[in-house]
Amino acid sequence: MTDSMRTVQIEAIAGYAPEGRIDNYARAESFGYERKFIDEKIGVTSLAVRAEDEDTSDLAVAAVRALAERGAPVDEIDGLILCTQNPDGYGLPH
Repeated sequence: MTDSMRTVQIEAIAGYAPEGRIDNYARAESFGYERKFIDEKIGVTSLAVRAEDEDTSDLAVAAVRALAERGAPVDEIDGLILCTQNPDGYGLPH
C-alpha cells in the first residue's frame, strides 16, 4: 500500500431510538390478532416512534451525540455512514 492510500475502518458504532413507542399488542388487536401472534411471530412488543418535530437527520445527530457520550473523538471523524430508507420529509420512521 502506498502512502497515498488510506484504509477505512470502523472505530465506533452508535445508535439512537426515540422515546416514543407504538404498542404492537394494541396494533395486533386492532387487526384481529392475538398477543400470541406478536410473541411468537413478531417478537417485538413495541416500535420506536419519532416525535412530530423530529426527522431522520435529527435521529442521526442524536446517534453522533451518543458516540460522543461513549468517548469517541467526534472532532476526528472523517466520515459517517447513514443507512436509511426514510429520508427527511417522508414521515418515517414511524
